[in-house]
Amino acid sequence: MSRNPNQDHNINALHELRIEAVLSIIRAGGAESVLDLGCGSGILLKYLASEGQIKKIVGIDTCTASLAQARELLSAELAEPNKRVQIAHGSFLKFDETLASFDAAVMLETIEHILPQDLSRLESVLFLSYRPKLVVITTPNCEYNKVYGMNSDQLRRSDHCFEWSREKFKLWSDGVGKRAGYSAKVKGIGSPHTNYGPPTQLAEFRRLAP
Repeated sequence: MSRNPNQDHNINALHELRIEAVLSIIRAGGAESVLDLGCGSGILLKYLASEGQIKKIVGIDTCTASLAQARELLSAELAEPNKRVQIAHGSFLKFDETLASFDAAVMLETIEHILPQDLSRLESVLFLSYRPKLVVITTPNCEYNKVYGMNSDQLRRSDHCFEWSREKFKLWSDGVGKRAGYSAKVKGIGSPHTNYGPPTQLAEFRRLAP
């Protein structure tokens, strides 16, 4: 999909809205330790590090090039970033016991990069093994792609494995919540279209029992 400069501006503005929505939930939840699962080039890590309540932040990703960008960004933006922020190469589809005691976990525009057959493994590792008090997931609303002039069978990015409609995302979120013992609240991010809803959708999961 080709973009003009105005589209790029809108996409960047939308990403800022996603980040602010995530930070608002993290603040309200009182999380002092946060996992950024699929941290990419480190943009969310930079913002998380600006939140005074958060004492420990770990970002993981499978892409070594993205992790190098994240380290460069954090070195340029933060004073002594390694004091509070750690970056590691790894997959959130494999359990790592060192990541099992965090208050919150975030997947910012990440879940759609997972093969659909691996979603059950993600659910097991994240919600049943790591079991943070709070999980925040954002993902595209595929219905909104029509606003971008895309066909119904097109994905927003070539590296996406799938994209969910609002109905499918809510069904998945509710199902995970019931199976894993979390409340699930779904909302939109960005200005909604009358017929197609918002460009991004967010699920906030809160653990129901210790």
